[in-house]
Amino acid sequence: MPSPYKILHLEQNSEEWFRWRTGGIGASDAPVIMGESPFKSIEALYNEKLHGSRVTLTPAMARGLRMEPGARKAYCENRGVQVEALCIEHYEHGWMRASLDGISACGQHLVEIKCGEATYKQAKRGKIMPCYRAQLQHQLFVTGLKAMDYWCWTGGKRGICLTVERDEDYMERLFAREAAFLESLRARGYSP
Repeated sequence: MPSPYKILHLEQNSEEWFRWRTGGIGASDAPVIMGESPFKSIEALYNEKLHGSRVTLTPAMARGLRMEPGARKAYCENRGVQVEALCIEHYEHGWMRASLDGISACGQHLVEIKCGEATYKQAKRGKIMPCYRAQLQHQLFVTGLKAMDYWCWTGGKRGICLTVERDEDYMERLFAREAAFLESLRARGYSP
C-alpha cells in the first residue's frame, strides 16, 4: 500500500522549517484548534499563521528539545527499532503536516517523545495528558497508521512507553475543525 504522506527533507528548527510550519496545520497546532491546549490560545495560533510570528521557547520547551536526542536513543534501545525525526505532509491534504519525533524507515513505527516531569508522572499511571490527544491523533491521521507509541523519558528514570490507538470518531471531528480553521485563516487573508 502506498504511503499517505510525502517526506520533506527539512532540518527541524531551521528557517525553512519555520516557514513550512507556518504554511499549514501541524500536529502541535491540533490541540489549540480543538480547544484542548492549556499552553496557547486560538488567537495566538491565528497570529502565528497570519504574521509568521515564532513560538516563544519556554524553559520547558528548551529542555525538551535538548533532551529529545537522548530520549529517542533510549526509545530505540527499549523498543528494538530505529527511528529518526522526519517532516511529512499528507498527500491528499497537503496542509496537514507533522514534524515527527521519530518514525522508522519502513514507516510502521511512530513515536511522540515527551520529556517533562508532569507527562512522566501521568504516563507512570498509564495516562496521557489530555492536551496531547489531538497532537497524537493528527500524527496518526497524516501517517495513516493504526497506532503509535508515546514515550516519556526524563533522563534519570526508566522510560515509559504507552500505545496510542487511532480514534476514528475523534479524528473525524479533528479533521473538520482543522479544515474550518484553515478556511477561517483564508478569510483573514492567509496565503502560505
